[in-house]
Amino acid sequence: GLVRISLQGSTDTKELGRLIAKASTVKVMFTSGNTFLTTRHNELRDCVQSGGRVTVLLATPNSGFVKDIEQLEGRGPAYGISHEIKASVGRLKRLSEEAKKVQSPVSTGQVEFGHFRTHMRLSLVIVDNRYCYSILCYSPTRTSEALSFLFDAANASNKIVTSQIIEHFDRTFDLL
Repeated sequence: GLVRISLQGSTDTKELGRLIAKASTVKVMFTSGNTFLTTRHNELRDCVQSGGRVTVLLATPNSGFVKDIEQLEGRGPAYGISHEIKASVGRLKRLSEEAKKVQSPVSTGQVEFGHFRTHMRLSLVIVDNRYCYSILCYSPTRTSEALSFLFDAANASNKIVTSQIIEHFDRTFDLL
């Protein structure tokens, strides 16, 4: 069944880094994505430089959802999530620019992002529609402190869960 459960919601593992760097597709959904995009920048760049596609969904800045999360986490205006989301968008733009600068025999991949409007707080990292990191985050807990699960679709007992995770991401992206 389940490959791994982590009590700290960390996406900062060597295993995930290797998977992302070699992936053809990476799908990411976070409220702000700030920590993930910072710690996984090099691997995401490697993915795009080798022709991969990175798709990122972040919360809509200054939305009711974001304001609710800020209040639940006890954040003041100086540490607002909307600032983190805007910084993450800047990181994604730089990621795309960096990937295009490298001369590669393979055509450069693609970085795309959008903002979701749902109030469902489920952070996800999906690699090649096979490996699914799902992080359950109940406010006021932050993602880095939350319970996370790694599922591998190659395992028959995980196919139902991974297909639901992938469908959730894809349908949310289609709403953009």
